Amino acid sequence: MSKPFFGLIAALAVSGCMADPMTSIDLMKGNGSVSRAANGQTTFRYVVNADAYKGVTTSPEELRKQHEWLIGSYLGEGGYCPNGFQITEETMEKSVPAYVYEGVCR
Repeated sequence: MSKPFFGLIAALAVSGCMADPMTSIDLMKGNGSVSRAANGQTTFRYVVNADAYKGVTTSPEELRKQHEWLIGSYLGEGGYCPNGFQITEETMEKSVPAYVYEGVCR
């Protein structure tokens, strides 16, 4: 086999070991869903991995502020809650682990 072929194999092997930085950013963003009932009430559910901000903040208040900002950004970008939103329930899903926020649009 030729040297260029070995170089290609080595480059592919190394690239397979590199972490994708976008995965870490996606982990920090969380994920949401929105539902609209027949009566017009819009509700949402937003989930953030419990370890997403590990090492970034240890304050529960700061973590909550960050999560509220993420939820507001998600709902605002989608135009789901033009008059704001209210979080009605916050739970910790231990099986994942993740923070789960549920709420309503105003």
